[in-house]
Amino acid sequence: MFIALPPPLLQTPRLRLRRFVATDVPALVAMHREPRVRALLVDDQPLDDAAVAAEFVQRLQLWYRTHPGLGLWHAERATPPDPAALAEARAAVAAGELEAAALDWLARPAWRFCGWFNLMPMSGEPEHIELGCRLLPDAWGGGLALEGGEALLAQAFDTLARDEVRAVCHPQHRSVDVVLRTLGFSALGLAPYDGRPAAHYRLDRAAWQAAQGQALRQRRRAAVEALRRHSRSDRGRGEAAASAAHA
Repeated sequence: MFIALPPPLLQTPRLRLRRFVATDVPALVAMHREPRVRALLVDDQPLDDAAVAAEFVQRLQLWYRTHPGLGLWHAERATPPDPAALAEARAAVAAGELEAAALDWLARPAWRFCGWFNLMPMSGEPEHIELGCRLLPDAWGGGLALEGGEALLAQAFDTLARDEVRAVCHPQHRSVDVVLRTLGFSALGLAPYDGRPAAHYRLDRAAWQAAQGQALRQRRRAAVEALRRHSRSDRGRGEAAASAAHA
């Protein structure tokens, strides 16, 4: 069955986001059969089950129609062409064996599923919207979460005219903490989320605008330093508690 893919909601140099459709169910299932993806989730659902994933995508179709600008979006990343194949094609064009138009087509990046990004009402606090993403392991560490997060925050504050955005993550998910602080979020502390303990964050319009005036590298350096200070503080409290217990 052929299903026409919807146009991208947002596109950055390396990412494009669109609505989920029925043909995305196998990719969704495969992602949730990866233990590393689910290891530190605070809102885990059995999306490794094809029937559950199919129903999930069906519910999203209604959501897209009734909540413009909000949703959970299929994310694809740009994969550059194979250098060897591209060099061979250039040589063929130079020899007159291949049309230049064919080379242009071969030089385009391929787009591959890498996870999802979302702007959705918070579970239990629907008056707030939260930013989130879930990426496949081979997409970790390359700055895609920052790139997609920046684009969706612009959507939230500029297009949707929201005053603030929230975020949550597993208390031990250090890399997400760095991403959120780099984007400008402030930590609110620990609180339940879907019945599980979670780290909560908040970003208001003024803080977001202030963050836009700083280079991304500078913001990330400050976020890493904040995480180090927090870790040292945690160690200090732990050592003090241990000393008190043995006093």
